[in-house]
Amino acid sequence: LCVANGMDWRGYKTKKGQVFYLAGEGALGVRLRSKIWCEMTGGNQDQFYISTGCRNLVDSNHAKSASEAIGRAWDGTSSVFVIIDTMARNFGGNENDTQDMSLFVANVDDYLRKPFKACVTTIHHCGAIENGRGRGSTAFRGALDTDYRVEKKDACSVLTCVKMKDAHKPKPMAFEVRGEIIEGITNEDGDPVTAP
Repeated sequence: LCVANGMDWRGYKTKKGQVFYLAGEGALGVRLRSKIWCEMTGGNQDQFYISTGCRNLVDSNHAKSASEAIGRAWDGTSSVFVIIDTMARNFGGNENDTQDMSLFVANVDDYLRKPFKACVTTIHHCGAIENGRGRGSTAFRGALDTDYRVEKKDACSVLTCVKMKDAHKPKPMAFEVRGEIIEGITNEDGDPVTAP
């Protein structure tokens, strides 16, 4: 939302652009948090697009349809930021299979990154056994320019850079997650709804 509004993020400048959020899960939560963020900052969601479902990005036809949807909304000049949340829900193959992972990486490159000169961020879960790295084939991590890990520590979520291809790793950042009441929305009991 900071990118979509051209606002600084935690003291860092952003380049204003159109943001396309491929919400394979939790789309309602993304919408609620977006609404609260706009109320708190005075920003808007005009350039922040949230998908209505998952895409199987291992399949080039699905990747192409995602690209076409972005192309219909893209103004042709703005920078583009694509968020894939989560890989598991937008994958459609076997994460442990190197061939499937390589197809995912190639399709993201060919259909999402290159046509729009986009920055692409993929939200991916860590494995249960190897908690320090993303699940599945190492072909994914090998293709990344940058890799961040988010971990819960006490009441905070800590963002740590674990791979930075062409620059120095930034220092970790801590975030306190708090709930905010969403104006005008209540649950079935009539109580106000909060979103983190």
